[in-house]
Amino acid sequence: MKKYLLEFFGSSLFVFFGTGIGVVSGGDLFLTSLSCGVLYTLERYLFSSVCNCHLNTAVSISHAFVHKMSVRDCFYYSLFQILGSITGMFLLFFLLSETNFGTAELCVNYYGEMSVSGISCFGAFLVEFLLTTLFVFLFLMMEKKKYFDILIGSCLFLLFLFGIPLIGMPSFFARSLAPAIFLGGAAFSEIWVFLLADLSASVVASYLFCKISHK
Repeated sequence: MKKYLLEFFGSSLFVFFGTGIGVVSGGDLFLTSLSCGVLYTLERYLFSSVCNCHLNTAVSISHAFVHKMSVRDCFYYSLFQILGSITGMFLLFFLLSETNFGTAELCVNYYGEMSVSGISCFGAFLVEFLLTTLFVFLFLMMEKKKYFDILIGSCLFLLFLFGIPLIGMPSFFARSLAPAIFLGGAAFSEIWVFLLADLSASVVASYLFCKISHK
């Protein structure tokens, strides 16, 4: 149970501070991306000795596909990541509602007219799919390498630099779902695109990892 609670706590922190810094910094791309990369690195360094510290449903699903994790653990990891993300967003939503920043901009994933880039539905799917596939594949490939925590945090920083201007924070469905629940409207009705992209990316990244690592 401890490992599930750490996934819950880690996801809450990631959403609260990662999204929160994005809001209070006025959407500063570099600062938001860097803070998320550093936060992910720190959480993995602190928690990975107790749990796998995925904080990402796509990563957990891929671990089940490649038999690094049981289906039961994958289910509970994903569940606690989603619940943690919602909890972190609830705290952030409440805090921001008491300030002049407001809650209109919570790094929500959009496409079409609601997005800053005006990207199409297919374009948003493609960006989320490609970035998530890359992140999950690198996670699987580098997991046992020295300095893995720093490496994967750096990868996340680069992916966010590219993805945030296009679709919002990519590659983290649980984080994407949380603000969509609170804001509703288009934010919630468009979330299926990012869920489908992340599930597809998990399958593809797992397949690539198996083909390369077992050649």
